[in-house]
Amino acid sequence: ALKQLSQKGPDFSYNFDLSTIDANFYEPLFRKLQRFAINNVTSLGFNCSQLSKYEETRKRDTQYTSPLPSYIESSIAYKKSHYARNIIELLSFVAPRSNTLQEIRLSYILFRREHIERLATIISSSKSIKSLVLFHIPLGNEKIRALLNGLNPNNIKHITIISCDINGACIEDILRFIRRRMDKENGIQSFEVSSSEFCDADRRRIVAALSNCEPEEIVGAYQKSNQINNNNESIFTNTNKY
Repeated sequence: ALKQLSQKGPDFSYNFDLSTIDANFYEPLFRKLQRFAINNVTSLGFNCSQLSKYEETRKRDTQYTSPLPSYIESSIAYKKSHYARNIIELLSFVAPRSNTLQEIRLSYILFRREHIERLATIISSSKSIKSLVLFHIPLGNEKIRALLNGLNPNNIKHITIISCDINGACIEDILRFIRRRMDKENGIQSFEVSSSEFCDADRRRIVAALSNCEPEEIVGAYQKSNQINNNNESIFTNTNKY
């Protein structure tokens, strides 16, 4: 039943679009996940993609007059006002009890600062979560700082923050977070940000901090790689896959 509600993905990966799931499934879905996700899920995600897509289309096209689709109008995201808080509550129950949950993926959802702070605490106290993916989550620089202050760079390995309304003003916070890592071989290994939100120089600084080297060394490696394969993005992890 859970796989029918989840978007298509690997067997142990579950990603729920709460703007397409009927509000009648709200409590049953979260109750089921409280137990099921502890031992049966490696990647758990929530999003409101379809609602966001509809709203963006209306903003972009002033002539767009199509009514809100009925499946969105009757959805959890449209009918239930506290779903964001309950996502955090669910994660706070599952994460400390799970040895299998490795990744959290969140997109197109508005979280308050206290939600983000608690999410960081949940991940830092988890024995198994190694990856956090945030896509089109309106964080802003204030919330990203709260997130990084709460996360432990010695526990989590991969962070992806794409199109989350952050910019180079928080680059020093990102670098400080990476430098809190005690062991290069363990802890944070990758930190992806949007090329549309961060300039190349700032992105090189992130790569350099992860590699324990100077940005100039990254530039040199980048130029050498470019001569070999003529790929201007080769030094950076692909940020267009989301």
